[in-house]
Amino acid sequence: TLNGNFIKDIDNLKIPMERISGINRYETNKKTLEKYTRVGVADGRNYPDALSASALLKQENLGLMLVNGSKSYNTNKEVKYTFGDKESVKQDGGIRLSGNNRYITNEEINKIVKNKNNIITYGGNYADALSSVNLLNGNNKVILLNNRAISNYNKEEIKNGNNVVVGGLLSRDQILKIKNLSKPEEVSSTDNN
Repeated sequence: TLNGNFIKDIDNLKIPMERISGINRYETNKKTLEKYTRVGVADGRNYPDALSASALLKQENLGLMLVNGSKSYNTNKEVKYTFGDKESVKQDGGIRLSGNNRYITNEEINKIVKNKNNIITYGGNYADALSSVNLLNGNNKVILLNNRAISNYNKEEIKNGNNVVVGGLLSRDQILKIKNLSKPEEVSSTDNN
C-alpha cells in the first residue's frame, strides 16, 4: 500500500530499506513470520484482538499470524493461542482467549501477562490504540483497551500498576481518580493529539 512516490522519496534519502510485501495482508504477514515456529492467531479483518495480543506475544516470543477469520487456514506453525471468539476466528487453534466484545477479550489476554505496567488507551478506533504498540518495549507492558467508561478489571490493573495514557479520549482525571492520587506527575500521559 506504500505508493511509488513514498518509495522514491526514501530512495532519494539513501535510506537502506528492505521491502516486505505480499499480494494481500495475509501474504505480507506470512513473510514477517519466517523466524517464528510458534504463533498466536488473530483475525486480520479487524484490529482489536491482534492489538490486544501484542504484549502476550512479546512475552512468549510468538509471532502474530493474521487470518481471514471467516475461513479455515493452514499453517506449519504451532498455534499457541487464538485471539477472539468464533465470530472472529472460526477455526480453533491452541488456547482460545476471547470475550463477548473487544474489551473483555483484551482483559482475558492481559490476565496471562505477568508483572504488568499499563498502557491505557481508547479501543473504539485504531489510531491511538495502534500507536500504543510502540511503547511495548519488553517491560511487560500491556495495552488496556477501554471504552469511554473504564471496566472494573482495568480499574484494578490501573490501581496496582504504573500507567501511561495514550491519546485524548481518556482523561488523566479519570486515571487519577481511580488511583486516588492528587499529584498529576504520578501518572504519565502522552500529548492529547
